[in-house]
Amino acid sequence: MPTPKDPVKYEEFCKKRSEAAKKQFEDLESRKKSSEAHKKYYAENPDARKKASEATKKYFAENPDARKNLSKIAKKQFETPEARKKDSEAIKKYYAENPDARKKMSEIKREYYAENPEARRKTGEERKKYFASPEARKKPSEVKKKFFEENPEALKKMSDVTKKYFEDPEARKKHSDVTKKHFEENPEAGRKHSERLKKFFEENPEAGRKHSERLKKHFEENPEARKKLSEIHKKLYEDLQWYGSVKYYDSPQYCEKWTPELRERVRAFFGYVCVECGTPQTDKKLAVHHVHYNKKLCCDDTPRTLVSLCRSCHAKTTKGDRDDWSNHFQEIIDTYYGGRCWFTKEEMKRYCLH
Repeated sequence: MPTPKDPVKYEEFCKKRSEAAKKQFEDLESRKKSSEAHKKYYAENPDARKKASEATKKYFAENPDARKNLSKIAKKQFETPEARKKDSEAIKKYYAENPDARKKMSEIKREYYAENPEARRKTGEERKKYFASPEARKKPSEVKKKFFEENPEALKKMSDVTKKYFEDPEARKKHSDVTKKHFEENPEAGRKHSERLKKFFEENPEAGRKHSERLKKHFEENPEARKKLSEIHKKLYEDLQWYGSVKYYDSPQYCEKWTPELRERVRAFFGYVCVECGTPQTDKKLAVHHVHYNKKLCCDDTPRTLVSLCRSCHAKTTKGDRDDWSNHFQEIIDTYYGGRCWFTKEEMKRYCLH
């Protein structure tokens, strides 16, 4: 039957053809047969596949409402969990049988988003909107955890792929730049990310220990990486005029009297040991902690109370109730050190002579 030219008749014609196709594909055998015929045809005629793809693109470019209608139909189809699950299993099976197809699809997507940054932005916004719900984030996270628990080989494979990808300096730089830009534009996201990591390592001390060991091993095998990180930190502290071991957002700058010489007198007064746990100073100098968290204490009238702490104990003072920590260290200073916490310059000279 020829395609009618009259718009009303053409719409009726399309509707009848669509209903006939739906009826035909209600039979699973018919769908399978048609699918195999299409596959065979396009496998034998790659130019036909390309031509059909271009024709579809052109049609949707010229008819945005048609794209919208198709999207609505697809959404309606996948409203039920059963339909989504079925489609997911079919895709998994297909990619398992056709690993090259997965790679090809990935390349097509990259090429498409490279040519259409607006589409990438729109997709990103839709994903953000979807994952704004904690419940939406929780579900895929649990699915991934369960999958990797049941498939440790898949986790290892993914880890190896990621490592291989980041072996490329350009890939590392690109990822680093994107991350920096994201946290610069979203300081709240940076704070939340930091809090999530802290909470995770607090609840999983074994994971924290493993992470620490991996870092140590990495820096032992890559001294240049250690040097580079050290330089970045130095520059950061110089830019911020902040000399502590932790960056606080909107943190006040130190008093100009907060000098290395003063800190050394504090360490010497306490015998170069951690006031909290008694750990002696090694090649890494002890931290000097502000008991009342006032970084201007040398320049104002507040009590000048400082203590020497090892890195581990100093990190603990950033957690919990600050008033409790302040009262704890103030009591130690008052009870065992007569309210004093550093040597005078003359006392330091005499100490050094001995």
